[in-house]
Parts: sequence; structure tokens; C-alpha cells
Amino acid sequence: DFALNQPLSTFALAAIGLLDASAETYALDVVSVIESTLEDTRQILAAQLNKARGEAVAQMKADGIEYDERMELLDDVTYPKPLEELLGHAFEVYAQSNPWAADARLSPKSVVREMWERAFTFREYVSVYGLVRSEGAVLRYLSDAFKALRSGVPAAARTEELTDIVEWLGELVRQVDSSLLDEWEQLTSPDQPLDAPVSVPARPRPLTGN
Repeated sequence: DFALNQPLSTFALAAIGLLDASAETYALDVVSVIESTLEDTRQILAAQLNKARGEAVAQMKADGIEYDERMELLDDVTYPKPLEELLGHAFEVYAQSNPWAADARLSPKSVVREMWERAFTFREYVSVYGLVRSEGAVLRYLSDAFKALRSGVPAAARTEELTDIVEWLGELVRQVDSSLLDEWEQLTSPDQPLDAPVSVPARPRPLTGN
């Protein structure tokens, strides 16, 4: 299924090669590399930013920080951007030998990664972030992430945990709207029946206590 068919697929392949395959976070770091190459979904990132700032304000109030200082400190609060420094440096180096990439936009973010780490279902995720009215946009993003993970990571870079994540993500999307993947999978795997059973975890294993 491996195919370099996205604008930054070759960068993602190179960046995955920089990761420590023995690290406990390796599988999720691969997810973060792929997510950084996907087009932003404005509604998701805005919701993440709003939640992060709300939590930061609450903590600063609890710490007794004055209003003016709180407003100044909020400028540094953003949504989660895993591997931002590593990927930013790697992309600068990559763009030097691939000038066309300078027009592309790398955007570290954490949607799939956070859902897996916090054991969110689709419904839980849209509820936590107040994205009920943007369910379609969230689902399209998750569908794009699944396709990129399925086709953009070579077999040599896959681990059992990464395979679990990809299969879980595909099943999550199918359970909400299978039409987003059925046609694509029929095109990429024409010999595979659409109703073939898939063994996946019912929901992701929580990796943190959050």
C-alpha cells in the first residue's frame, strides 16, 4: 500500500528516518510526522487553541497572576504541536535540496495523536472540543490522516503499535461514515472485499492519565 502521493510525502519519509525507532513514543511520533504534512482543519485548531487558552487563564488566575500579565502570557499559548522543533529544522534542510517544497506548508498538530493518547472516541473528541457542528470537517481530517498513514509509511518503518493505531483510526472513521474510505480502499486494494473483517482495538489504549 506504500505510495508517495502527497505533496510532502517524500519529506515525511525523510523525517520518519530521523526518529528513534526504539523510543517508547516512536509510533506516535510517526503519526505526528504524518499529521504535520496534512492540510489544517481550521475548526479543530481553533477549538484546541481556545481550550488551551482557557485552561491557561484558569491556571494563571489560580496562581494569582494579574490580568495584564495574563494577557501577555497568553500570546505564547497555542495548540499542541508535537515535534515542532525537530520537524521545523528538518524541513529547512529538506527545502534546501528540494526548492519546490518552499511553497509547501508544514504544520505540526495533534489530532489523531491526542485521540489515541487520551482514548477518545469520535463522539467524545467532538464533545470535548465543542466541534459538534463541525463533525464533517473533523471526520474528513481523520479520513485524510488514515489514508496518509496507510499509504505514506513504508513497511520498514511500521511497528505493531503503529499498525494498531492505523487500524483503529480506519475503523473509527468507518463506524461514523464508511463511504469516506470504501471507495478509496477499493481503488487502492481492488482485490480486497469491502466487507472484509478487520481486527482492531475497540478504542485506543490510553497512554497518559489525562
